[in-house]
Amino acid sequence: IDIQTRSQHLGLYAAAREHAGGPLCLAAARAMLGAVVPGKLNTAVFTTGFFSPAYWCGEQDGPVGVACLARALETGLGLRSVILTDEELVPGVEAACVGAGYKTFDVEKALSVPKGRGIAVVGLSKDPAEAQRQVAALYDRIQPAFVGAVERPSGNAKGEYHNLRGLNMTALTAKTDCVLTEARRRKIPTVAVGDGGNELGYGAIEAAVEKVRPNNARCQCPCGGTVASHIAADIVVHAAVSNWGVYGIIACLAVLLDDARVAPMERVVERSLELAADLAGDDGRLGWVDIGSDGVDGKLDLGVVGWLRTMALEMIQIANPRRMPVYGVGDG
Repeated sequence: IDIQTRSQHLGLYAAAREHAGGPLCLAAARAMLGAVVPGKLNTAVFTTGFFSPAYWCGEQDGPVGVACLARALETGLGLRSVILTDEELVPGVEAACVGAGYKTFDVEKALSVPKGRGIAVVGLSKDPAEAQRQVAALYDRIQPAFVGAVERPSGNAKGEYHNLRGLNMTALTAKTDCVLTEARRRKIPTVAVGDGGNELGYGAIEAAVEKVRPNNARCQCPCGGTVASHIAADIVVHAAVSNWGVYGIIACLAVLLDDARVAPMERVVERSLELAADLAGDDGRLGWVDIGSDGVDGKLDLGVVGWLRTMALEMIQIANPRRMPVYGVGDG
């Protein structure tokens, strides 16, 4: 749905779907489930958070989706998660996680707390070499089943990070490109979610981003490149709003797991949005800290969640006829 009339959504969706070979959220959910090893404690690493140099804060779009996805994966699979972001954005991402029902700990505690419900949010370095060292050490330690990126800035072909307006953000951004490149080097499955083409993972459809973005995606800085990410993910989920793409993945996970508890829940999303906003996480477009994603009002955000939840529960019922209600004559 091109709700924000950005004009490039349909082209990027088509390119992402061709790359994935089918429906995007379903492909992402299947990739996650396929990476999980039965009978062991599985972990995932996510990176999220888009720093705004204008407001010196992050967005609700991204952290809220990751927090809710982590909860869905733990509910359905017992999977534990670690989130990587900018040092400055750690408090806001932690707030989104608390809103989704988590306690926040360091990595060791988050992975070892007996009953789960713990998550770790770690700030990554802005220095590429140090960030690479941090990520490699983390992967050695926790052996993630898969790695995800949601609404996370990424370097272009020249290694420069930009926002969608083409402004250079390299000096302000933690160097999380290695979160995907190191995973792919180790043959760990990767999934990315975005809504613009400058986010981490879109290197998989870089040519499409440069084709459909205005002015061939050229940036406004001296690097002479584009805003398009040069770093590829195995599957890219393009959505009108990144969080909505995540909610779609969660709905697909619920159906594939045959587990209604996994389906996206309005109360969880609303609480996560509220706490992220309380830590100055803005709406990602207008600059207000009203709850919402990419300038879309929070009520519409929650309407999308409710719609996806209803669809997931209906599919679960259809797949299990014994659960279907029995209608009498005249019940319609």
